[in-house]
Amino acid sequence: MTIKGYIYITSTGYDSEHGKSLKDPYLGDVPTLGACMPNIRRQVSPGDHIFVVSGKVPDVQQTVMGGFEVAEKLESMHTAFDRFPALRLHRGEDGQLRGNIIVTAERKQHPLDTHSSESFQGRIKNYIVGRAPVVLTFRTNENWFWRIK
Repeated sequence: MTIKGYIYITSTGYDSEHGKSLKDPYLGDVPTLGACMPNIRRQVSPGDHIFVVSGKVPDVQQTVMGGFEVAEKLESMHTAFDRFPALRLHRGEDGQLRGNIIVTAERKQHPLDTHSSESFQGRIKNYIVGRAPVVLTFRTNENWFWRIK
């Protein structure tokens, strides 16, 4: 069996330490990749790895934010809606979007998802559930510290 690694560079401004909070992928105890990067979600298999690089933020060097091993690929985001309720798209107390499940209970596109409705069906396929996340948490005097879950 061949294990592959995939690198995902987030959009401009997304950097958990210096920019907008990252909502997809989710790098918590059970990491997931929801609607973003359908090309990666189509290609990965269990055992592969996905690594996330921060987006461009003025005067901040882009870095690897973390990564995880692919544990399983759910055929549809509808399954993820039931399995991971905390990852349903919503606005946090700080006003930033949270969650990477872009379907509603009615199985329609969530109103907070601003992507084209034409791409919706393709974006809800192949929801990735991970394991063994490694997350870059903070920097002190040019030294990076990693949290391994």
